[in-house]
Amino acid sequence: MAGIKFLTYNVWSCEHVAVYRRIRAICEIIERHDPDVIFLQTHHRLRAATCSLACPNPSDIGSVHRRARAGAFLEHFDAVHHQPYERSFVLDGNVVLGGDLGWDDDLDGPLRLGDEGWVDAWRELRGGDEDTGGGWTYDAVANPMLRGLNLPAERRRPDRFICKLRDFKLGSIEMVGVEPIPGVTRFDDKGNVLPVLPSHHFGLLLTISRSMVSKNV
Repeated sequence: MAGIKFLTYNVWSCEHVAVYRRIRAICEIIERHDPDVIFLQTHHRLRAATCSLACPNPSDIGSVHRRARAGAFLEHFDAVHHQPYERSFVLDGNVVLGGDLGWDDDLDGPLRLGDEGWVDAWRELRGGDEDTGGGWTYDAVANPMLRGLNLPAERRRPDRFICKLRDFKLGSIEMVGVEPIPGVTRFDDKGNVLPVLPSHHFGLLLTISRSMVSKNV
């Protein structure tokens, strides 16, 4: 086996923006790159008539409620570290975690991967430099389809591959679906004509190959 290809794509569920052409374009990307493993995600907004969920970005930064939520997360996070046997049993070997992780470095800080061999594939292979696109799979600057949605010019990296490899090594990683679909356009609220891309996120294509020296001895 020359290598294993992984593709992750967050598919925009907006049905009134050329949905059939966009799905067709994503299918063509899949056919062209022929990945062995595919991660497809989409999301729908939850609309509840009566709900008292806490806002993810509340104004009560220093309140006891915010600390309680953070404390609950940290207790769960610490509990994972207190279960080394179960954790090693589940995540030992060769692991590729892919998809929209919902992680924002500006809000959440750097993604802490520990010292057990976990790596962020994009940063490991591309360094995260702006010259290489930064790995911004949600890019309101580079994705012209987002310009008519009245969104801030954010550049984020929610879609990632987090890997822990024993018998394989990272090969290459690239963004896909970065070009407009030929002949497909949309109008924004002001009547401006905008191009349409396969999704509001760019996809990620990762290739790994078998290591010459296996760590599984």
